[in-house]
Amino acid sequence: VKINTQLYQQLKTQIGKGKISEFVEKTLTEKLEQKEQELELAYKEIAQDKKR
Repeated sequence: VKINTQLYQQLKTQIGKGKISEFVEKTLTEKLEQKEQELELAYKEIAQDKKR
């Protein structure tokens, strides 16, 4: 994974140099789970519309 230098510096300052990987993993996992839930809801809505 490639990260913009400016973003890396910001992460290093705010999160800490040894904690960036953990932060990125946690953040991406949360975001992917959120997107998965949104897709599941959208699929359910489509299925309901097709039943009408």
